[in-house]
Amino acid sequence: LVPWGVALVAWKALNVLAFAGIVVITERMLALEARDRLVVRSFALVLSPTISVMVLGQSTFVALFLVVAAARAVERDRPLVAGVWLALAMVKPQLALPLALFLFVRGEFRTLAVAAVGVVGLSRLGLVLAHSSLDAYLTAVRRYAAANRPDSHIGVGVASLLGHFGDVEPGAATAVGLAVGTAVVALAASTRREEWRYAIAELLPVVLYAAPLGFHCHGYDLVALVPLFAWARTRV
Repeated sequence: LVPWGVALVAWKALNVLAFAGIVVITERMLALEARDRLVVRSFALVLSPTISVMVLGQSTFVALFLVVAAARAVERDRPLVAGVWLALAMVKPQLALPLALFLFVRGEFRTLAVAAVGVVGLSRLGLVLAHSSLDAYLTAVRRYAAANRPDSHIGVGVASLLGHFGDVEPGAATAVGLAVGTAVVALAASTRREEWRYAIAELLPVVLYAAPLGFHCHGYDLVALVPLFAWARTRV
């Protein structure tokens, strides 16, 4: 709808803002001190996936920002806002699904209900704007899944690892990876804390770690580990 140069600049600017938002929200949730904030920002800037996302134009920064913002809204007991952010984050479901599972186990059903309505509405809108149908979309997804094997050179996680050992069927490798990721989320979500605010700040980095571990992410999606690195600073 706009000239390519304008679209490119706008998208790069949006990515920079989303990246900054990921770091700042993580720092605030974990209440990092000045020295730790400097270390986390340095790590985030020099991380190879950070550079890859900026160069390749992937949607990882935007999706991850929405996931982190959703968690922050849940922490502040704002289910409507959290649900909207989570629905938008589903543009990259492999990053958003671990948080959705986490909220399900923790009983945050108001947030999930808002997210579900949002996903249905946005999906319908997308199909209308693309002059497409659900059947055509599902067909495209199946073709993509068939071409995007677990042993792809940019794949990460359990499914990718299994894909390099013998003749593991892609569907089986993906199923094992999803099972591992889901188990990690369930274990994190079942950990009981006295204060809910402390719990989400403490557990969100682990939940995000489940994304590249089990939900069929690519190398550039490893920017999801930035919050985990920030969390690690609080343990030093």
